[in-house]
Amino acid sequence: MRKPFFLLIIFLIGCSVSKNKFQTKTIKFTSTFGNFTMQMPSTSTWIEIPGEPSFDGKIAMGSGDTLYFSLGFWTSLLNRDSLTNWEDFGKYVRAKKYKNRIDGYDAYILTSADNVNNVCRVYIDSLYVNGEAVTKFELHGKGLNDENQKMFFQAIETLKFEK
Repeated sequence: MRKPFFLLIIFLIGCSVSKNKFQTKTIKFTSTFGNFTMQMPSTSTWIEIPGEPSFDGKIAMGSGDTLYFSLGFWTSLLNRDSLTNWEDFGKYVRAKKYKNRIDGYDAYILTSADNVNNVCRVYIDSLYVNGEAVTKFELHGKGLNDENQKMFFQAIETLKFEK
């Protein structure tokens, strides 16, 4: 009886260690357009891009990979074409599109259909509406390595917005 119980404990510890492979921290982003938080690798750092009309920044994930985000009225719009492909340095990248809910908001999640470019993008329209002013959110990364691409998808599941 003791041996199966001991093996079960070892198995459960092994599963929890592999599931939590990445050490994470909650990063809080604060701006006049609203606030948001998300879980990122503990080694991540973020930098605000000054002088932009929206709250824009980038997040260094390690291994040379960077995510870019934008929150505000002037965050780029998704149009019908960008839901199926988008321009990347002069060439169009074919995209796979998914619709999901993140923190109660409708979100579009796009990935490169060829799995070569490793482009990931999430876009949320109409976070907050005040008359004609519509606050949008966009987060994307290009050329992410496989590990950072997995972290991107884990991070967007943890996004929380507050006005």
